[in-house]
Amino acid sequence: MSCCASSRGTCPEQARRGRDSVPSASFTDTAALADPEVVWGSLIDAGISAIQTDEAEALKSFIKERHGPRQ
Repeated sequence: MSCCASSRGTCPEQARRGRDSVPSASFTDTAALADPEVVWGSLIDAGISAIQTDEAEALKSFIKERHGPRQ
């Protein structure tokens, strides 16, 4: 999920706080497809930089819509 998931890496305080405040049990692909802002948006806002999903195309579309195309 992020550097926090591994004891080998260091984790920025912001990412640690964000991860701890986001319960992962409800963060499923099904929930993300129903309300991507609540699931993927919350993870992105919490500073999570890697999201594991079987819905990669839907996640890419969400990011493009939310942030615009990459420059």
